[in-house]
Amino acid sequence: METFIYDLNKELQFSKGGDFSTTASLEFTSAGMSAFDEVSEFEQLIAGAFLSSAKAATTSGQAPEEAKADEQVSPSASDIKMILVSCQDIKLADIAKSFRRLACKTCTIDNSGTLIKDSHFNKLSREDFMGMLCEYVANFTFPSLF
Repeated sequence: METFIYDLNKELQFSKGGDFSTTASLEFTSAGMSAFDEVSEFEQLIAGAFLSSAKAATTSGQAPEEAKADEQVSPSASDIKMILVSCQDIKLADIAKSFRRLACKTCTIDNSGTLIKDSHFNKLSREDFMGMLCEYVANFTFPSLF
């Protein structure tokens, strides 16, 4: 997948060229070499969270479900949220900070070509932020790791 559009639950106000506007969607593109450092850090944190959760499930006596060798099972955004929130070894705050830096290089506002800025995240609801983070993982990070 090259791009995906995240539909916000609450519109985001932004300015472009001095004019204020609102958007109901954000567009993410897959990260290129210009975002290598940001995507690498984010992937390491996500992989660590997944491995930590798998390890915790195994040590608690819950055997992870085995997928068929020829079948890749991709987790949903809600599955990803549960893994990230329940992970004890990787702080969700660290994942969120890393995602913000990555999004500032890969996310545009409402087809305007305007990259999202760190200050825009303060205007988002927690649900929208976590939703877009988990959708990003489902669409870009998880498929690139396997």
